[in-house]
Amino acid sequence: MSSRCFVCGKRLAVIDGWCAEDWNAQHELVKLPARLEVTICSRCDRAKISGKWQVWNAQAFLRSKAKVFGRLDRFDVNRQNEKFTVLASGLVERGKKLKTEKHTVLINFNCVVCPDCSRALGGYYEAVLQLRGDISENVIKYFEREAAKISAVDARAFYSVKDVKEGFDVRIGSASAASKLARLLKEKYGAELKKSYKLVGRKSGKDIYRMFISVRFRQRFK
Repeated sequence: MSSRCFVCGKRLAVIDGWCAEDWNAQHELVKLPARLEVTICSRCDRAKISGKWQVWNAQAFLRSKAKVFGRLDRFDVNRQNEKFTVLASGLVERGKKLKTEKHTVLINFNCVVCPDCSRALGGYYEAVLQLRGDISENVIKYFEREAAKISAVDARAFYSVKDVKEGFDVRIGSASAASKLARLLKEKYGAELKKSYKLVGRKSGKDIYRMFISVRFRQRFK
């Protein structure tokens, strides 16, 4: 004859004298802190996680803070201001039945301005794209579209545009982003590139150079 659960006395014992339901009730699937603090940029909404500024993802952040005891199948996060509700489901250790838990975490956001946004606000830039020649509206639209894509993954790829007599000067916060944009314009429109550097100062005993890339269009592209 099958034994009954020593806790409830009703259901069959399946785990060391426990029924599946009472085993779940006694064992946690997930453990989360009740309160957490996050430093976040008030301009770009990136967060400083483990010393690095990155795109804020509440689910990934809370998952990294969760201790899991067993097999986690689902981890959903809902937000209401600073209150985050987590719904977790899976099997606890040695569990025989799926368990769903609800956790509430309060996150205190410490709002600051990140270094990249501080540079943008201060007019900082590492490179200048000098767009010259016969520049069509389509070229400008293509440049803006590609610049937006790069900015989405590189916070230092902010830029500003200045009209000059010969065309446009584009100041870009990231030298690598400037090089990539110049290369894209060359590949798509056959633009001629010429790179140069200018000494703009010194820092910690090292010379600081700014990169200039001349991007010349020989014919109008529609």
